[in-house]
Parts: sequence; C-alpha cells; structure tokens
Amino acid sequence: MLKTLNTVFTQKTHEGTTERLLQLSFGYFGLYVITGFLAKYFAKTLGVDGIQYTFYNTIGGMLVCNAVVLVWGWYKFQSAGKIEVLGVSMPREFLYIIPSGICTAVIIPTTTLMYVLPISVMVAMIIMRASVIIISRVVDAIQIRQGILHKKVYWEENMGVVIALCAVALQMLNFKGATAVAQATGDYAAFFPQLFVFDKSSFDFLGNAAAMTILAFYLTAYSIRIYIFNYYKNTRKPGAVYDTKGFFAVEQIASTLALVLAGFIFFRAVNKPAELPFTPIAAPVAAQAAASLERVTLCAAMQEAENLLASDTSKFTPAQRAETEEALVAAASLLAGGKTEPEAFEAAVQALDKPVAGVRKTFAFQFSDAAKNPTPKWLLTIGAGLPFGAAAFFSVFLFMFKGRTATFAGLVNRLTSLIAGTAATILVFWLIPGQKAPKAEDWIGLTLMFIAIYFIGRAEKKRSCELARAREIEPEKGGYAACSPASAGGAAAAAPANERA
Repeated sequence: MLKTLNTVFTQKTHEGTTERLLQLSFGYFGLYVITGFLAKYFAKTLGVDGIQYTFYNTIGGMLVCNAVVLVWGWYKFQSAGKIEVLGVSMPREFLYIIPSGICTAVIIPTTTLMYVLPISVMVAMIIMRASVIIISRVVDAIQIRQGILHKKVYWEENMGVVIALCAVALQMLNFKGATAVAQATGDYAAFFPQLFVFDKSSFDFLGNAAAMTILAFYLTAYSIRIYIFNYYKNTRKPGAVYDTKGFFAVEQIASTLALVLAGFIFFRAVNKPAELPFTPIAAPVAAQAAASLERVTLCAAMQEAENLLASDTSKFTPAQRAETEEALVAAASLLAGGKTEPEAFEAAVQALDKPVAGVRKTFAFQFSDAAKNPTPKWLLTIGAGLPFGAAAFFSVFLFMFKGRTATFAGLVNRLTSLIAGTAATILVFWLIPGQKAPKAEDWIGLTLMFIAIYFIGRAEKKRSCELARAREIEPEKGGYAACSPASAGGAAAAAPANERA
C-alpha cells in the first residue's frame, strides 16, 4: 500500500491503472473540500451567498475549464471517424458529445434551482447524491442488454451501491427528534421507532409542478449524460484512441455556449417591459412620515415596494402585483389619516413585505439582480470558482475512467464527493466561528461510506487484473493489482463466475 501511495503522489501513471484512479480521486477530493469550504466562507464571512455566489462562482468555473481546453489544445478531438453534417466534416462522436454538453448546461442551473424552489434542502441533497449512483447502475443494466457493455458488474460493486445509498438515506432519518423524545421521556426504547417519523412537509414538493419539472430535467439530463459517457467508453474499438481530454473539451465548450445563450435569453425574458407599467402612488407627506417611528418604517416599506414594482414589474405575478398595489393604497390611506395604533402600522408593513419578499425569493429576480447589481466582491467570487472548475476535470475523468463500469465509476465519484463534503464541514467548523460540527448521522454515514469503499476496492483489484490480462491497461510495476498480462489470467480466472452479477 505504501508503495502504491508513493507511486500515486510522486509519479506519472498509466491510463486505466488503479494508481491513476487514486490520483484522480485524491485530486477531486481536495478540490471538492476547497469548493465546499469556500461556499461557506463567502456566505458566513464575506456575506456573499445564494444566486450572487453561484452566478459568479460558475463564471469562474467555466473560465478555468475553457481556458485549459483552449490553451492546451484539448479541443483537437482525436476521432475514430468523420461524418458530414450540412456539408461540414466533423468527428462522428460530436453527434453525442455535443448533446452531453447541452445536458451539462441543463444540470448546472437545475442544481441551483433545486435549492431555491419549495423543496427541503436535505431532500434536494439526497435526491442529487443518490440519483447519480442509481442512474449509473441502471445505465450498466441497459448497456449490457444492448450489447454495448461486455463486462460484468461485480457483486462487490452492487454491494457498494446498496451501502452508499444507505449512507445517503441516513440523512432522512429523524435523529434529532428521536434523541429529543428519548431524553424527554427517558424511554430510550422509543429512539429507534422515532427515527422513522418523517416530516411530511419535506415531501410537499411532490405536489409542486415547478419543483417536479426542475427535478425531471435534472434527472433526465444526468441520465443522458452518464449514458453518453459510457457509450463513448464502451464503443471504443481495440486500438482506437480513448480521448477523454478531447471529450471533456468539446463537452465543456458546448455546455458553455449553451449556458451563456440560455442565460442571455432568460435574462431578456424576465426583464422585458411590462405590458401595464406601474405608476407610483403619491409620496407620503414628509411631516407625517417623520411624526413617529412607525410612520417612518411604513414609508420605507412603501418606497421599497414601489421601487421594486417600477424596476421589476414583469417579475410580479398578477396576484402579487394586485396584492402589492392594494397594500400600497391601504398604507397611503393609513399615513394620510390621523392618530393610529402602532399595531395598524405593523400590519401594513407586513402586508407590503409579504409580496415583495415573495418576488425577491424567485430565481428570476435573483438571477437578474446578480447580473445587474453584482456583489462588490464579484471578482473575488469568480476567483473562488477556480477550484470548482478544476474539480470538473477530475469529476468527468472519474466518470469516464477507462475499463470500469458506470456503477463503479459513479460510486467512486459520489463517494469521493460525499466524504469530501464531510471533510469540508469539519474544516468549516474549525475555521469559521459559530458553525456546526458534523452530526451523528454524518459520522455514521461516513463509516458506511468507508465500508462501501472496501467493497469497491475489492472490485477494483479484480477489474484491474481482468484488464491487464486483456492487455487493455499497462499495470504499474509492482503496483496495487500486481497483475501483469501473463499473471493476471490466474487472478481474474480465480474470481468465481457466481461472484459477478
């Protein structure tokens, strides 16, 4: 093991070897930890969060990805054949790599939307983490049936899927409520059944058309993308160039163009002039406004509502606009009257704040506001996107790792990011005052993840021997698998047929 780690951290490794897999995993882990920490640091320390952070962070990520593929010439894709489309000759692989890039352009905004729609953050995270693991296993099943994938999915890989899903699903359990009930009643036997008492409001999104539409786009785009990764990987003929860098380059260029175009169209759509512009109500009399704190507060709320209605009229739904205008009329009437109870002013402020807050929470408003009113720390936020963009290289290369099933690659990718997420939480707890340490379920989940890694480690040893025997990879000398093409046959053959699912 020490020799393997020495190779991983000090040497250039061969494509498809376990050592190369570890290099990619460690790189992805480190960058994911930095990305997770920076998101919290900007939110809690610098005051940049939400769509403002995501908007400029994504720009930084796209810049680093496209800069690398253009400067280093990765875009010069090495194709197995050409095809003519509208009189233009291009690599035939572009017919599915470009759609993969478009799927990436769908995944990026829908990931953000999953957090701003009426859906529990916990449930959103579980869906996004578990879906990749499940989709990867389904893709293998489909491609085996189609005759595209000729490898078996080892039972260890299937076991890793089950354990990883259990680790993710732990977040659904009611640990906090179960602990509170047990401590309050002294009946610790009630702890276990209380774990399965779920908050029904967490699943309200199932009845929300917008949330379900976004979720459908997210899952569909990821399914197509993972299928394409593995279609490219599993249809390479013997001796054909396996150009993962070229694949990444074309996909990133396509996704960037699609995302920029979609962002421009969306920005124009949500900022189009309103069919019926808003006409501000006559300003309250300054003397009346200054008469009391309640009047000053109400005047400020009116001014905020009027400014928003005037500048972002099209972002109000008809119901929100009607509610806001009615509240403005009522507030103006209240200010014009004589002595009024403070409670009436408070109610008027709340009536104005409700629709205004609703508009400000929408993705349309936040996206538009990020573009029109950038945070003063926008350049720094773009810089924070550099590790996010760099992580994309490792993520894609893990998904497309040579000779591995989608099940295995998806597990390595997700487990690495999940463990990195826990590590980032620990780092945030240590370095940012007032932040929470990982919860009990996080530590239990982490333990399960390492158990899953044990099983996929066993699968990797068998797979690397199998690939070495077939001369699909060149093992590192004295490496992890210790399989040369001559000796690997015995190692691979030693795995009983009933060990493969």
